[in-house]
Amino acid sequence: LAHALLIWNGDILFIYALIGLVALLFRKVQPRTLLIWAGVLFAIPVVISAGLIVLGVLATGLAPADTTATDDVMALVRNLEQQTIETYASGSWGQIFVWRAVEWLIVLAFFLFSGNALQILAIFLAGMYAGRRQVFQRLMQLPANERRLPAGGVCLAVGLVANVALTWLWWTVETTSPLAGLPSLLLLVFGPVLSYGYIATFVMLTRRETWHHRLEPLAAAGRMALSNYITQSIVCTLIFYSYGWGLFGQVGAFVGLLLSLAIWLVQLVISVVWLKRFRFGPLEWVWRSLTYGAPQTMVPKTRQSAA
Repeated sequence: LAHALLIWNGDILFIYALIGLVALLFRKVQPRTLLIWAGVLFAIPVVISAGLIVLGVLATGLAPADTTATDDVMALVRNLEQQTIETYASGSWGQIFVWRAVEWLIVLAFFLFSGNALQILAIFLAGMYAGRRQVFQRLMQLPANERRLPAGGVCLAVGLVANVALTWLWWTVETTSPLAGLPSLLLLVFGPVLSYGYIATFVMLTRRETWHHRLEPLAAAGRMALSNYITQSIVCTLIFYSYGWGLFGQVGAFVGLLLSLAIWLVQLVISVVWLKRFRFGPLEWVWRSLTYGAPQTMVPKTRQSAA
């Protein structure tokens, strides 16, 4: 909540926390049942979204489209976008706080009532299944030439093509079209497919010692995921909000991509250097200490022995 309301309203941690509480209900469920639940929960928002698109197409065929309401909505959206840019780029801290809170409530409602929450829970359960079955531990115990996830290459190829297609649809399908919800439907299906393809690709790359060594910095960044996540928000809000450089709405996609890569590369280096001296990232240490009810040892045992 502190991250969402005081730093950046695009926070996902609060939503993960709520869904994580639900995931606790599945802690004693058998692995096979976990997989069944994951499949059902994954399918529900897909079926609902597809049904709404079909109903929209049928309704359009039965009655002429009235674009007046849609035009009014789009005009309201454009006004809100302009208000957002002005508030974040030049508003006071108080104005930014209020606007950030309103936007956060909208995002929260969207996630909880649009079906995205069900898919997040499905992915959590799939992760629980992988943990129970020790999928990745067993993979790393196999000979290098046998270390692969099933259908990983297919999912990567299909996911890449589908995500390019849905991005194109997002920019070309009119908001008044009954197919306006098609990109969101495709994202529900092929976003996770592409993610699985990425995971399978990394597993495959670990078969080669050279790539295994190259990917080690990513492992360090992953061990400091919470610290890196919050740091990104702090750095970027200082760049874009009025109490920093005030560049909100002034940076294009290409410059934004370069800026993202620069921040990420710096974080990779910092993560590697930090974990050579400490066991956890700073926020990971706080989280673990709260979890176990006692301060955790930050210095690795090897350094303690040397000292």
